[in-house]
Order: sequence, then structure tokens, then C-alpha cells
Amino acid sequence: MKDDTNEHNCENCGQTYHRGRVRERRAGFDASPWRAPKGLCEECSPECRPPMDPNSLPDAADYLRHSENWPETLHSALSGPCLYYPGAGKDVDPAVLFANSGIVSTVVYVDYLAESLLHNFDNVFTEFERVARRTQFSTRRVQEIHTDARCPIWRLEETGVITAADMGYSSPEAFYPNTHTYAHRKSDDHPEESLIGRWGRFHNEQGAARPLMFLYFFTEAIQTYINLWGIHGLAPLAVVVQNHSKGCCWTPFHSDSLLYAAAPCLPKYLYVGNLGSTPWPGYRQVSQSRTDHNSMHHSERALFQARTPFASNPNSPLNKWDGRATSLPSQRYPKFHHFKLVAPETFHRRRWKVSVPCRPIPHS
Repeated sequence: MKDDTNEHNCENCGQTYHRGRVRERRAGFDASPWRAPKGLCEECSPECRPPMDPNSLPDAADYLRHSENWPETLHSALSGPCLYYPGAGKDVDPAVLFANSGIVSTVVYVDYLAESLLHNFDNVFTEFERVARRTQFSTRRVQEIHTDARCPIWRLEETGVITAADMGYSSPEAFYPNTHTYAHRKSDDHPEESLIGRWGRFHNEQGAARPLMFLYFFTEAIQTYINLWGIHGLAPLAVVVQNHSKGCCWTPFHSDSLLYAAAPCLPKYLYVGNLGSTPWPGYRQVSQSRTDHNSMHHSERALFQARTPFASNPNSPLNKWDGRATSLPSQRYPKFHHFKLVAPETFHRRRWKVSVPCRPIPHS
């Protein structure tokens, strides 16, 4: 007789089950034994599901809120079109510009001095909300494109913390390079040792734009870029390139820098400031300069576009990473070996889909 007790994988949910397992019907139903149909576990079999009372089910919004897998939500947000701002401080202008344009769904700010500079951190989110409300589309060209030329009205719905575990790492040290030439400091303000940032979720009250996720990491910018995009062959849509002359940058972000080296796949846009900052190699200016009044030094910035957006950066040492080495030496970038190359646990279990592949794009 055929052995019916072997383990099988459910064709619907994938979990392991025993085809010969007997399960009694729930109270009020036929209590006779039954066998799960071939290919389906007992949970996925329609015969084992009792009729549901719709009134006993939770509200849809409550269900989504409480059943949300937060690490997966973060990974999904970072796989979409993002703005990345290293050394951001309290400068909300780039976030307002890109969020109001409707081309990004996630804003990612990074500053390892954020915890010491921003004692009341929620002010950054509320400042973004305030500045975004008073910004309007003004040019005739934009008004011709948008029938409703009003900007989105962003409302902060909820906030929370980001931990190293949320990103698949066991320690915040994964977001700092193996060098201490920068002002790395561990915060004593938070009992949660793995805290690496905060997040805010914004909703557009006008309903014309997608919801916005605002992530602020209290970590080192280049190592964070490597962890979020570099080792996965991904790139954000845009990067703010600004060397704040009075800041505490341990290495510049502009020109042929370590941040450029950490990008094996090039972002489409750079938003470049005028304070001793120049674009990365291969980028050309495509917009007029504008003054960001909420920036530290009222910077003038302009938009630059890659000649081949989302193409492979031939100068990046990460092109040679085999997925196992924990660091990479580079003659062109001698300090690059300080950065950690450790894939998160979620990367080992399920390779993230590359939403922006590194491939050449013909000139338009």
C-alpha cells in the first residue's frame, strides 16, 4: 500500500504538511475524519474552512496595520524610486522638491550626527510637513502639465524607529565602516541598542500623489548606501551631493569620491550644491540653479542627469564583489577597504528583485 504519510509542500502556501493527517471539523461541523486534497495542506483546503461571520472580522485598515511585516515594508520602500541625502542634517528642501514632484515614493536621509543635533527629532518631519504646505508650483510649464497645479499637502500619519534587525543586521555597527576618523558616537539616549534611525509615513490630503515614506538613518552615509543599494546592484533615483563646508564630513561626497565608488549602478539624478561641490563623473546639468532657503547655508543647487542613467559604474570596486568577501581593496580608492561588505540575512533567504538593473541606456 502506498505510504500516505510522507511530507509534502502545499502548492498554495508552500508550507510542509502530511497528506495523511486527520483533522476534525470545528465545532458545529461534521466531525468525521477527512484528508486534505492532493497538493493542498489542511489550512488551504476549502473543505476545512468553516463559514465566516463577516461581523467577526477586523476593520480592513486595522488588519493591514497589525499584520504588516515591517522589514518587508522597508525593503519594498527602498526598492522603489528614492531620494538619498547623505549628511542631511535638518535640510528638508530636497525632500520637499522631490516629494512634491511626484517622482519618488521614499525619502532617505542620513546623518551620523543626527541624534546629537536633532534632540527633538520629530521636528524634522513636522518641518517637512510645514515647508511642503507652503510650496506651490509656479511656472507656466508645470501648470500646463498638471491640471491641478497645487502641491500635495503632506500630513504625517505615524512615526516609528528603525532598528538594525529591521534591515537584516544584528548590530548598528554594520552601518559604520571599520575606521574611526569620523565622529561616530553611540547614543545613550535610547535603551534599544539596535536603533539606527526613525521613519515617518506621510499621506497626501489631496489624494493626487502616492503616499510618502520618510526614513532618517543615524548612521554613516557611504556605508549605509552600500548596505541599502550598493551590494544589491541597485541605485536610488536621485542623490543629493552637498559638501557642507562647516560640517563634520570625514570624506567628501562629490566628484570622484568614495560615495561615487560605492555606486556600482548610477542613480539617474544628482542634486548638486554650490558650496565646493561638483557632480560625479558622467553627469551633466539639466536645470537652472535654485536656492534652498531651509538649507544650512542657503545653498544654490541644480539638477544633474547621468548620461547613461542606471548604467554600471565601471569605477566601482563593488563590480568585483563575489558576495562573500567582507572588504575590497582598491588602488583607485585606497580607503574603500574600510567599508564592510556583509549582506543582510534577508538577502541570504530571498534575493531582492532588482527594480533598477545596471544596464546601459542609449542616449536620447
